[in-house]
Amino acid sequence: MKILKDFYKSIKRFNTMELLALSIIFVVFVLFVLNTFSVRRQELRNDERRSDVAELDYALRVFKEKEGYYPSLRDYSSVTWREENLPTVAPEFFQAPKGIIGSDVAYKYAPRLDDKECLNSGEKCQKFTLTAILEADAQDVVIFGQ
Repeated sequence: MKILKDFYKSIKRFNTMELLALSIIFVVFVLFVLNTFSVRRQELRNDERRSDVAELDYALRVFKEKEGYYPSLRDYSSVTWREENLPTVAPEFFQAPKGIIGSDVAYKYAPRLDDKECLNSGEKCQKFTLTAILEADAQDVVIFGQ
């Protein structure tokens, strides 16, 4: 025990100002790391949203090439219809990744027939708008299909 007591006495002790300065530096470092991690996660979710919307856009254009029209909102919203008519798109592509903007934010599909909304099953829509809302200051992704 005497050895330990002598060891502690021989170590230079920090004074209050040194401890306070060290604590502030440590807190600033931790906050910087957490902020960087948070921003990176937002960027990754935004990249995932961009990729999902591009995949949905491609699938909708392939459907139109095959069928001659875009699906109505009611058809597109039906899981059964999507499984039958957009089989190349995995179900998770229809749901935006969770993040600051909400836990269940879906991508917005807005089909058009002439200049009105195309809502009902069986309507043969001619155009669409596909939107993904991005986090932070990133510009939202909006795709127009003709």
